[in-house]
Amino acid sequence: MDIETDLFISEIEKIPAIWDMKSIEYSNKTLKINAWEELGLLFSNIEDTEDKKKKIWIYLPTNLRKYFSVKKV
Repeated sequence: MDIETDLFISEIEKIPAIWDMKSIEYSNKTLKINAWEELGLLFSNIEDTEDKKKKIWIYLPTNLRKYFSVKKV
């Protein structure tokens, strides 16, 4: 996978609906889905098989929650 990690994290941090459990936006499923779709479009240049792409995006929210809980944002 050839995603620039710092860029990806900075884009995630711009969207409280995805990571900030204290935000009102976090509980809005529509906002959350739209945010993930936008991120998917922004970072859709992954040059792997379709199955691998699907797995990356399926597990991404879980992995990010783990990352931010360890980071203690």
